[in-house]
This record gives sequence, structure tokens and C-alpha cells, in this order.
Amino acid sequence: MDIVVTHVRQVGRELILESNSVVGYQHSANLYVKLETDTSESNPFSGMVLSAYCSHWQSKMPVICPIEEKEDGLYILLNDKVFEQDGDIYLSLGGINDEKVVVTSNKLILQVDESNNIITKVSPIEKYWEIEVLNAMKAWYVNVIVPTFQESETKLNQLIRRTEEHEEKAEQLQTKAEEQQTKVDEAVKQSELATEAASTATSNANTAASDANEAALAACAAKANADTAAASANTAASNANTAAQSANDIASEVERKLQAGELKGEKGDKGDKGDKGDKGDKGDDGDSGGDTLPIGAQVLWDDSKPIPEGWKAVETEVHSPKQLLINNDFQINQRGQSVYGTTGYAPDMWYLYLYGNGSSGSFSLQDDNYWLLNNTNYTFASINQKIDDSLRGKTVTLVGKFKNADGTRVEMLIKEANTIGGRFSGYTYGVTDITDDGVYVTTVKIPQTKTYEHLAVSIYTTGSVEVEYIDLFESDIDYPHVKEDEVIALMRCRQYVFPTVQKKLVGKVGTGHLEGFDFPIKMKGTPSYTVIAFETTGGADVKRELKSISCTSRGVAYMTLQSPTQQEYQYTILFSCEPL
Repeated sequence: MDIVVTHVRQVGRELILESNSVVGYQHSANLYVKLETDTSESNPFSGMVLSAYCSHWQSKMPVICPIEEKEDGLYILLNDKVFEQDGDIYLSLGGINDEKVVVTSNKLILQVDESNNIITKVSPIEKYWEIEVLNAMKAWYVNVIVPTFQESETKLNQLIRRTEEHEEKAEQLQTKAEEQQTKVDEAVKQSELATEAASTATSNANTAASDANEAALAACAAKANADTAAASANTAASNANTAAQSANDIASEVERKLQAGELKGEKGDKGDKGDKGDKGDKGDDGDSGGDTLPIGAQVLWDDSKPIPEGWKAVETEVHSPKQLLINNDFQINQRGQSVYGTTGYAPDMWYLYLYGNGSSGSFSLQDDNYWLLNNTNYTFASINQKIDDSLRGKTVTLVGKFKNADGTRVEMLIKEANTIGGRFSGYTYGVTDITDDGVYVTTVKIPQTKTYEHLAVSIYTTGSVEVEYIDLFESDIDYPHVKEDEVIALMRCRQYVFPTVQKKLVGKVGTGHLEGFDFPIKMKGTPSYTVIAFETTGGADVKRELKSISCTSRGVAYMTLQSPTQQEYQYTILFSCEPL
């Protein structure tokens, strides 16, 4: 018997309740939600594979609810697993294609009351995306911009002290000025790049210092004010002190303006003209003019400060770079194990490599949702994820949160090798030592030339360490970590991993085949398969009767049997196209 619980209409990313009848819950009935989809050109799910998911506050994984097409429209089937837990059930829609993932901005809430009746309603539209973006930008200012200015100020003070220490060597530096002119010009270019990007000021200064000797270091500091340093190569040492102090004043003034919210200053009074004849005293300098912006310009503003006169607040959408790793929080674990102790894939998309016999370590889930990477012999263990070749020649930032490193060798890195787990026959980039609890960041430019087959992110240890998440951005900025929505994370993983669970197929003894089925989401490639269980309906193992499975990226075409003895079978099979 089929029962329609309620009727919802999808408009854009919103679910609208069309009817709110009270329906009695029956275990023996098929419970459906009638779904009316958006047919407008602006439908964000247009061209996508549409899926329905139900979740519960106690459930670890969302329940996928099939969408069936009947004569009078689409219906969402609420299977038995939806009502396994007591309390509210939340239903949402999701779509995915090669470019993006879209989910509904609110959810259908289903409640089973004390009289065993199903009551439905919809939740308010969530605006968490805007909140997360604004919080991320504020955190970026506090955690990146302010520390960068402070670090630049410290570096400049160090350069000033070094210049004072080398004043006694000024005559010797004088004779080397012409020899160092080429390196000085290179230092000028590095200093200009440092002015445009404060976050790379320190690395540029160190590069200039390694290219030149002590004279080049002093000249590099002097080139913070390029016009002054270029005026006379013969006075490079003495001008370095003045240029460094000037750069320090500029950095302090920029930070002060940012904190004070000054956008436009007034022009100072002109100094008095000196008496003709003997040169008069120089007039007082006017106040510094403020920075100006063109009409219509937009800036990110701290909402805890008043808005200056002539400006107004507007709402605009701000996008941070895409987080490039799949399942970076390790929250999707469709293989269902809490401990992985052999080389191979573990949580979705993460490849565990145990050097030696392939079983000398483990990757295990802890009570606080950290994962423990543990090596148990004299070699090493690593957890790895392949990244796309399109990142070759580009600058990326790798961010990870760790704890309980045991004092042995623990590293976060990007590597290039002929296998995902390999390391010794290959190259490593941005190797960062993990020693204490906290967040670690490394920024590296991956070489353009492809020497080995695979690029991969890797966590490597000769001992043990616990990891909560790993982020990868195509940027030189370590953006704050935002945990991915579980439904979106599952949909992204389902393009590479899909497990069946105790599904029954009907066949006829002697035909040699069982009918196939479609995957809920098209996979990225033709998957391989692992038969975990193939049984009679009574639970007896009959794996020997399954000869092969014919499948594509869209689903299973059919299963070939050998000497079949049953008309019904139940099975658990894992399909995967994760890269090897």
C-alpha cells in the first residue's frame, strides 16, 4: 500500500510545503513525499542529478531516499531506515555535476507524534553561507594581515640594527658597490613585490640576502625606498638606515589608518616662504593626505566601527578559494571501519601506505573525531590523497591541524612519485615538521615540469600523530578552516566510492544472470568492485556463485552467475574509482 505523507514544491533552493495533512505511520506501507520541481530557467538544479537525503541528529550518515517517477509526477520514497531513530527527521535535496554541488537552503521536517501520526513542516531558509564568508574574511584580517604587518615591522627593525653594525665597514662596501649593482637591481624588484604583497615580504628579503653579500643585504633594506637608494650607489650603506626607517614609518602609518578607518585626509597648510637672501628655514610640513578611492568602490569593513561620512553599507557576495581536497575532514567513511591496518584506501579518498609488509601500522578513528596515524616498526606510515596535475606550476597553501605528535619524525608535505604511497623514488615539496599540538601551514610553488606520475598531499610519520583535517588552497593565503556540510561531502565522495547494502535481486535458476541497477550519482570513471558479501536470503555464503559484474560509470548492467542455486540473493559490494 502506498501513502503520500505530504506535498512539497521546490522553488530555486527553497522547499515550500503545499499540504500539511496528518497521516498515520504504518510500517507495512510505502511512505512517499510528492515532489514538484522548479521548471524555470533560473532553477539552480537544472541539468544535475537530483537526490534526496534524510538525516537525524543521532545518525552518523544521511539516508539516501530514492526519487521515483510516476504517472502524475515525482515522489520521494521514505524507506524504513528514515524512521529508525526517535525525534525529528530532516529531508533536503541535493544536486551535483562536474562543476558544482547545490543543496536546498531549508529542510522538510517530519515528526511522528505520540499518536503515531506523521506531521510535516519546513524549516526557515538558512543564510549560513553569508555568515561563514564574513567570518572567514574577518578571521583572515586578524590572523594574516595584522601578523604580517607586525612581522614586517620586526624585520625592518632588524635590518636597521644590522645597518648600524655595518657602518664601520662602509668604506669596504663602497668599493664593492659596482660589483653588486646587478644584484641590487634584482633586490629592487624583490622589494617592489614585497610592497604589493605584505605576506611575502620576509621571503623576498631573505631571497635578496642569499643572492648578495652583506653589502647587498644593506642595499636591499635601502631599496624599500627605491628612489632614495638609486640616487647614489656610493652612499648605499648610509641610505639603508634612512630607507629602512622610512619603510617602518610607512608600515606603521598603513596599519594605523586601517585601525582608525581613515579614508581621506585634508591637505596640510603650505609652509612660510623664507626671506630672500640667506636661505630661510624650511616651513612646517602639512598633515599627510589620506588614501582616496573612486566613486562606487567597495571595501570590506569592520561592522564594529562607524561608517565614515559619504559611505554606505551594501551587501555583496564574497567568494574564498575552493578547498581542493575531497573529504578533507575525514568525516565520510563508507567502508565503515574504525581501524585500518593494511595498505589501501581507508576513509574515502585517503590512501593508507604502510612501508614494508603492508601491515606495520594503522589509521584509526579516535573518540574526539581525530584520526590516529601510527607506525609500529622501524620504517614509516603515511596517509595520502592524489591532487590534480593542473596544479603544476602554481602556488598552493597546505593547512593541517594535529596533536599528540610523539617526538619522532612527523611531516606534512606535497610529493611527486610514480605511486600514491611512494616517497623514496620521487620529489617532496614544502616539507613541514609537526612537533606540537596546533595548526600548521606551508606555502609552496609546485614545479611545472612533470617528472613522476602522481602529485599527492601526504602526512608521513616514523612514529604516531593525530590529525583532525587537511586543507589545500590554490593561493598563498591560509584561509580559516570551515567544515564541509556532510551531505555535500557525501555527494562529492559518491563520485568515487559507492557501497551497496544488503540489496535483494531476483533471478531465475539457470539463466546465469541477475539484473543490474543505476548508481545514485554518476561516478568519475568505470569503477572496480570488491564483493564483501554475497549470500542467500537466509545468510548463507554463496560467493562462489557470483562469477563477474558488468558495470560502467552510471551503474551495473548485469551480474553473471555460475551454477546458481537461488532465485533471490542479498549482497554487500563496494564500487570504487579512487585513483591508484
